[in-house]
Amino acid sequence: MYLSLVMPSEEDHKLEAQKNEVFSKSIESELSSGGSCGKVNNWIIIAEFYRAVHYVDAVLSRSSYHPKKHGDRFSYIESRRDFSNKAETVYETIYDLSQQARYNCVKMNKGQVNSARKCIKILENELDNIP
Repeated sequence: MYLSLVMPSEEDHKLEAQKNEVFSKSIESELSSGGSCGKVNNWIIIAEFYRAVHYVDAVLSRSSYHPKKHGDRFSYIESRRDFSNKAETVYETIYDLSQQARYNCVKMNKGQVNSARKCIKILENELDNIP
């Protein structure tokens, strides 16, 4: 059995980014209801990273490029002249934070959550400038 894959559009990716933002904020409300701060912060950062992935993929989809792996996405971003160094740097920062949260079992703190969110805002602004 073969699945027919229709590649997501720019709008599809933007919608997924928005869903990740909503998810991130809903998890944060867990903190105010006595949830485990470290675990909640880790999931916030992971959701913020996937929000960033979808913002980047929304731009890449304009060129009909749909990376399957993070490494492919990084390579393509580095090869494009329209991605600013700032966009690359903040995307890499969010990626690194999510790697620490997902695979290195680092308990993330509120400062790291704030850093990820600040990076997302910068990334959004930078990507908005790409035609």
